[in-house]
Amino acid sequence: MAAPVKIPLSKIHPTEYLIPDDRLEEIAAHYDGRPESIKPIMVVRDPVTGVFYPENGNKRGLFLLQKGCDYVLGHVSDGADFPDDLEDYRNLARKAEAHGVNTLEDLKERIVSRAEFDRRMK
Repeated sequence: MAAPVKIPLSKIHPTEYLIPDDRLEEIAAHYDGRPESIKPIMVVRDPVTGVFYPENGNKRGLFLLQKGCDYVLGHVSDGADFPDDLEDYRNLARKAEAHGVNTLEDLKERIVSRAEFDRRMK
């Protein structure tokens, strides 16, 4: 796999709409003040809009945004090469939009306790 690249947090469109607070605490345990200390995320890049849809990494991106960072390291798949995957992630992003989440900034307002998360995800 190629080396991770810097992905602007402002270009990430979340594919989740609810975040359990305990996951952010787990991420914090690995953070040393640099985005490079956080495990790289996996994203699919939309070739039309240039937006990045996380395959995984919504929480890591949110965590770094909360810490004042402007990028996360990640591995990028080009959606033009994986149209079915791209459509799946677009659908997840639309679901997040239906819950008022269009950006990682919006996701800040969607952090809940683990108990609340589990209850709402049933």
